[in-house]
Amino acid sequence: MVSSSPGNNNLIFQSHELADKLCQASENQPTGYWRIRVNFDSLNVDEKYWYLAVSQKRVVFSGFGSHDWFARRLNWLGLLEILQRYIPRLRNEMVKQELKIIASQLRPEQQISPIIMVSQMVAKELLNYPEVTQAMKIQVLADFDAYLFDYVGQATFIQDVQLLNWPSPLGLGLSNLLLQSKQRRLEWTKIQAFVPSIESVPQFDSQEAEKQSLPEKQKQQFRQLTSRGKTIRELSAYLGKDPLEMAQLFSRLKRKNLVTFSTEQNPQTVILREPEVLIVDDSALMLQNFRALVTKLGYRVRCCSDALSAVPTMLAYPPDVVFVDVNMPRLSGFQLIRQIRLQPELVEIPLIVLTAEKSLSNQMRAKWSKSQFLTKPLKSEDINAFCSQLCSLLREVAPLSQ
Repeated sequence: MVSSSPGNNNLIFQSHELADKLCQASENQPTGYWRIRVNFDSLNVDEKYWYLAVSQKRVVFSGFGSHDWFARRLNWLGLLEILQRYIPRLRNEMVKQELKIIASQLRPEQQISPIIMVSQMVAKELLNYPEVTQAMKIQVLADFDAYLFDYVGQATFIQDVQLLNWPSPLGLGLSNLLLQSKQRRLEWTKIQAFVPSIESVPQFDSQEAEKQSLPEKQKQQFRQLTSRGKTIRELSAYLGKDPLEMAQLFSRLKRKNLVTFSTEQNPQTVILREPEVLIVDDSALMLQNFRALVTKLGYRVRCCSDALSAVPTMLAYPPDVVFVDVNMPRLSGFQLIRQIRLQPELVEIPLIVLTAEKSLSNQMRAKWSKSQFLTKPLKSEDINAFCSQLCSLLREVAPLSQ
């Protein structure tokens, strides 16, 4: 049975909201598909629909397709593509012949069933269930890395009780995956200073390897790995490895000056990450208006209505610039700024004090805390001046890539 209805089956998300919203919504939607529309309009990239299949709160499939979600329902060909990507031996011609033999002995409807085909492959000892689980885990986490945090969009849940037939040992706990994704986000942040992009092409520096007296076996391995001219993403798929694991490897090599990265990238695969703006303000109306304005300017925006949660949020997802309201309950803006400046990871992030009180004391305190100052518009005739000053500040501290 497949059904889709409005109400709780639909959710709209801003950047960084999808993970928490999926976790909350899945408590009431345990089995079916999330059809997630990721909005790439601002990036000049075609819209995609991401399908996340969940059986009893356990993820069993992740993939992309057209608006017609039936085209991306969990089927054998879709799963086989993922298994061959992360289990290299399944690309072997002998294994492919075995698969043809298995399929020839089944009815047509059985040939497209992932449950039946996987069980047949396990019986023939072509693979085992833990390998299937691990392959799907890498695929899901890679999709989460790419799309879970940075974009806006909407999602629709489509109930499908047929997914209950999927063996539960092969599923991956959704809440645990979402938690891992947040931890992986921090790991990606750590290696960004060394690896420019997962779409960059690593090049081994043989001369530097000679200087450092690198063992010959390691030199051969790294030479072979980088001689194919593949991007880090392509290498991870070729070797059946987690993209984050591959990026961490090249990050370590970069720290030792053993690799460089090609600046030539495929424009169809590179996705620009525009600067992210965080606003901390207890006013829901201010957050709404600020988000609309700054998003329209081309920036990614994240809002925080509770000053006490601002620092943990910034540590988890470091923004490019932060706007801080002065008058907030429990923790004032200047108290929050002091907390931010005490964090070594956040000390260089530009801070802008945002207040309706254009007093000399506020301006002096902003200057003392090494923050800039922006006055909120009190009257409609002040709005144009506010927008102009806001644009100037953003161009100065966090310019757009284009």
